[in-house]
Amino acid sequence: MPTVTVTSKKHRKSKQRKVILETLKSVYNHPTAKELYKLVEKKLPDIGIATIYRNLDLLEKQHKLIKLKNKKNGENRYDGKVEKHCHLICRKCNRIQDLMDVEKIIIKSKSFNKSGFKIDPLYTEIFGICRNCY
Repeated sequence: MPTVTVTSKKHRKSKQRKVILETLKSVYNHPTAKELYKLVEKKLPDIGIATIYRNLDLLEKQHKLIKLKNKKNGENRYDGKVEKHCHLICRKCNRIQDLMDVEKIIIKSKSFNKSGFKIDPLYTEIFGICRNCY
């Protein structure tokens, strides 16, 4: 009778993790874990929500995704894009939009240059009101 080894179990989890990350990178709406689960479930019908959460935590620790902590309702959102950019977040509808040229904007800002403070564009969030809400 064949036995299941730890290696095969890790291989299965790696496949799930790969699909989770590929799915996250294919969308641009910064989904919640529950929204991502619905997308991944179409590809892996047997996956559970706990597996999604566990893998999102691991992928964040590996710096393969960004977790955006929602202070308003506590439901985190995730971004598969790890290149330097910041997030524009609407205070009304919680829509998140990527801003890719933030480093150029910060470098050109005289007040930031005078402050001597180095901004980390990867974790910068700018709050305001999106065009759909004003």
